[in-house]
Amino acid sequence: MKTKTICNMLLVSMFATGGPTYIHAQSSVDAYRATCCFREMHASGCRTGTFFGAAFENRHLTKELMMEEVWGNIALGDNILPFYVSHYGNGAYGQLHLACGYGRNFGGRFSLSVRFFYLLEHAKHYPSRHSIFVDASFDCMINRKLHLSASISNPFNMRYGITASEHIPIRFNVAASYKISGRIVTDIMLSKAFPGGFEAGGRLFYSPVPGLILDLACTNTRLDFGICVPLKRFLLTVRSCWSYRLSLSPQLQLMYFPPSKTAES
Repeated sequence: MKTKTICNMLLVSMFATGGPTYIHAQSSVDAYRATCCFREMHASGCRTGTFFGAAFENRHLTKELMMEEVWGNIALGDNILPFYVSHYGNGAYGQLHLACGYGRNFGGRFSLSVRFFYLLEHAKHYPSRHSIFVDASFDCMINRKLHLSASISNPFNMRYGITASEHIPIRFNVAASYKISGRIVTDIMLSKAFPGGFEAGGRLFYSPVPGLILDLACTNTRLDFGICVPLKRFLLTVRSCWSYRLSLSPQLQLMYFPPSKTAES
């Protein structure tokens, strides 16, 4: 019982884009699912708090294809200040993303957010390319069990290098979440890029025992499996993604959720 309480209190102070503590409002499975939704879909979340995260991924077990990410949200009442930094590649070539934005929660059931991105593409012996674009998202709680999130990246069809002929892909993401019980949450996910491929699949979040969350995703392009362990105000996740066309990509993720002023008072 004590372990379960600690796990829940940990996850209250963590989450995706608003104020700090939420454990009283949702279980650890709900909270973990929301952080995944924020990172992968950029949807802000209706009941989220201040949080900070970092992830390291080795794409296809190739040392030149490293992804490092730092992201988070700062909540000021119902106002949300999200940020995101990532680098993909290595010192010789790669892509650097810098983003910041603004979001707002409406009554704890609906939220909107917009982020402004700067993209730097660099390659040794070649001129760097600078681009800008935006993404927008919404998150809606239909009821206590059903949750809907959606996002669009580059809705204004911006070009690489701002004036180049090649357009940055426009990407749509949609996810519907259904809470079967306090320990089981399922997702249906759809993603389409223009130009680019289409991805559809499902995801299962399951907590067999307090303090442990299993994450399994299966789509038409990949198979993911992750294990998440709450550690006080931290959430540690180890995941691996198997691309059907390529190979395995291991990933390590750490989330931190600072104390909620509301909860402390």
